[in-house]
Amino acid sequence: MRNLKEIMYIREKELLNLIRMKQKQLKTAVEGTLYANQHDNTVQFYLGISHRAKKYLRKDDPLITQLVQKEYDKSVLDSAEQEIGLIRQLTAFYERKDDPESQYERMLSVKRPHVKPIREPDDEYVRKWLAEPYPKLEIEASQGEYPNYYNDEGVKMRSKSELIIADLLRKKRIPYRHEYPLNLMDPETQHMKTIYPDFMILRVRDRKVLFWEHLGLLEKPDYFRKNLSKIRTYEMNGYLPGYSLIISFETSFAPLSIKLIEQMIEAYCM
Repeated sequence: MRNLKEIMYIREKELLNLIRMKQKQLKTAVEGTLYANQHDNTVQFYLGISHRAKKYLRKDDPLITQLVQKEYDKSVLDSAEQEIGLIRQLTAFYERKDDPESQYERMLSVKRPHVKPIREPDDEYVRKWLAEPYPKLEIEASQGEYPNYYNDEGVKMRSKSELIIADLLRKKRIPYRHEYPLNLMDPETQHMKTIYPDFMILRVRDRKVLFWEHLGLLEKPDYFRKNLSKIRTYEMNGYLPGYSLIISFETSFAPLSIKLIEQMIEAYCM
């Protein structure tokens, strides 16, 4: 289940997109205000030209629809701006430096060994997470399939795109493991099998583990079928795209976009 911080983060992104869209639409909206008078079953519409002057509009006048849409867009914009203000206040409250979880770090270092904290400090948790040993796949280069791409820590990557993703994760201080073995149920055979995600990522703010698959040769049928089966295995085991599974892709016709990868890291991993 998503925690409150994650829900607020997602909602803020949705509201920002909505605000930008409505601001753009209102810039080109018609001028004036629509007034409506209802008598029994009859409705009359008027265009407010000034504080007192009003112009009668026929019921089939297209200006009515434009003015009603404008009124609606303004109410949506006002509501979105109010909600995002409340979300930011609540976010600031949860990110304050005197929350219960941060009391351990606020203590004198000489006192900390005598305390069992309710939550291990992030830096210590990350250090242990990164230090956990795991068997790594060998990346052969016998036929020139995998050139020598190494990240800053000396870990060999399978492609230049993987190296770019790894470097951007490190730049954003996102802890990750490369090709960490993951045992999942094969939806076809109903037996356990081991797959190796391109990246296993620790989202520090809620300590949630995410998996990132980069699909770089989608125009090749065999590669496409193999990775489609791999994605389906994730899904059938509860790792859903956009939530706990991140998928990026490229082809020879649509190369990797560094800007898009940065946006994905900020949206999913931070």
